Amino acid sequence: MRQTTSVEAGVSGSRVRQARLKTEYSLLYPSIEAGIWAPAASLADRLLADWLLHGRDAALMGRHLIDAHFEFRGGSSQGGERAGIRNRMEAII
Repeated sequence: MRQTTSVEAGVSGSRVRQARLKTEYSLLYPSIEAGIWAPAASLADRLLADWLLHGRDAALMGRHLIDAHFEFRGGSSQGGERAGIRNRMEAII
């Protein structure tokens, strides 16, 4: 079993929304290591880039981190500042 690092422990109480991939869904997300806490925005960006590189146009729609596949902690589940970025991107498209 992996221990939480001091960096992870320090972020868990902050306003940064974190996510980690559940082990049982790891085959669906080969670019993300299961069980590791990371900023949710970074994981979403990584998934979007990966999907776009593989020609998945549907990646531009909807939420990238599915609640059933990921665990979340800290921050806001509403998207906060990132939601504003996504809304601006959608206006461009």
